[in-house]
Amino acid sequence: MRYVLEFGLFAAIAIAVGGFGGTEPVSWGISEAIILLLGLLLVARTSRESAREYAKLLWLPLALGAWVAAQWFESRAGRIGLDSHAIEARGLALAAAVTAFFVALELARRRESRRRLALFLIGLGLFEAFYGLVQYLAGWNYIWTVPRRFYTGSASGTYVNHNHFAGLLEMILPFSLALAFYHWRSARRRSGDRATRAVLDTLNEPAIFQSLLLLFAATILLVAIVFSFSRMGMISALISLGVMAAAVWTGTRRSLLPSALICLLLAGAVAAAAWVGVAPVVEHFEQLPQNEPLAVAGAGRMAVWRDTLQLVRAHPLAGAGLGCFQYAFTAVQSTQLTYLVDHAHNDYLEFAAELGLPAAALFFAPLFWIAFRALRASLRAPSRLARSLALGSLGASAALLAHSAADFNLYIPANALVFAVVLAIGYSASLDEPSAPSATAPSVTAPPSG
Repeated sequence: MRYVLEFGLFAAIAIAVGGFGGTEPVSWGISEAIILLLGLLLVARTSRESAREYAKLLWLPLALGAWVAAQWFESRAGRIGLDSHAIEARGLALAAAVTAFFVALELARRRESRRRLALFLIGLGLFEAFYGLVQYLAGWNYIWTVPRRFYTGSASGTYVNHNHFAGLLEMILPFSLALAFYHWRSARRRSGDRATRAVLDTLNEPAIFQSLLLLFAATILLVAIVFSFSRMGMISALISLGVMAAAVWTGTRRSLLPSALICLLLAGAVAAAAWVGVAPVVEHFEQLPQNEPLAVAGAGRMAVWRDTLQLVRAHPLAGAGLGCFQYAFTAVQSTQLTYLVDHAHNDYLEFAAELGLPAAALFFAPLFWIAFRALRASLRAPSRLARSLALGSLGASAALLAHSAADFNLYIPANALVFAVVLAIGYSASLDEPSAPSATAPSVTAPPSG
């Protein structure tokens, strides 16, 4: 069953990412169906012990699901929301993301499966990065066989929007870097901290080669983010690297290695970008305000956020209906009235406007709670692999949660699925923690030799 769950989850995410980030209805419908079927299989085969563990996590998504269902019923009566079909579609997408979290959590209970999840994400990210770089370097403005109409001249992979392409890569970059930390430390431990003479011998270690390979992969991912021309993508990637460095530096196992590898990564990315040519990046950034329809005469995203706050004030408790933002926003839109605003470009404000403040808090609180658990696991987990993957999950969560302040990555189905897997990896690593900081006995599932 585990292999069925693993293959099915990988296939669903790959189909969603390849299908324009899950925005193409047919491919997303296939991904959604696969994930929901995997959820049914998980329910049918879950043991009583696992069911008790999942029950502690289920009440929040069940409460949120009940609220979305209430919105749907009320929309049928014309009381909440303007489009019951939009509530239904967005509610199913939310259910798929929650299901993907529990499927990934079941898989990540075993260390090797947890590692394969991270390696799958890295492989998927590399494919997207190379695809996007080919688009940029060769001027090939196609997604598969479909001509690109928007964001031409930048890397966007199989995504329509370069910002969401950057959102995917910024979640994967921390795992590549964290596993590079893991393999380098493994090689150093096996070398036994010998004299300088052993450095050359250490470089022949397979773990060092794996570490350098993962560092090269991280460099490719970062370069692809740069040439996506996504400002917030670059800022979020740097935030995630800073969070990872701070987490390791403030921990009890303080080391200069993470900072050194991060500096090496940044130096490699800068060198690669300089070799390709950074002038188009600078020029694109200068022209971005003129290229965005909302960024005219000061009526940029700040104006959208200000009007969205008005929408939140109009529906503080009940919300305007999940997925109904673009319909409800017209009642408060104060600028660029000929332009259809389909998203608030801020996940926090958009969910607050659609779900209401209590339900939005119910949605975001678990995300930050799991990110905090990943932080704690990156410092306290008994296994080096668990600490590394928890660190990767922390960096990925920090990147997307920061990016959510200026975009709508959580409304992109493929990115929501990847984020669900990221959270599952972090939460599963936190389960390896000892019961108390002083505990030294290793657990059965996470021996300290990892």
